[in-house]
Amino acid sequence: MQLLLGYSSDLAGLVYMSMLIFAAPVAAIVHEICKRVDVRLVSCLNFVGIAITLTWIGLYDKQASFDQIALR
Repeated sequence: MQLLLGYSSDLAGLVYMSMLIFAAPVAAIVHEICKRVDVRLVSCLNFVGIAITLTWIGLYDKQASFDQIALR
């Protein structure tokens, strides 16, 4: 983000911090799901989610603002 979008280190850190705050409760939920569902299914859905997320992030151009990245 610093090289491509020209963000300062503080602003890039805030973007990643918002992702971290969202990831902590999701990890607890996935842990509870893994107790009841086959872990291979959860892993497959995880890889699909990662592919969708990376495609979504790759669609941003240099005009993406902090709000577009951090809040969506």
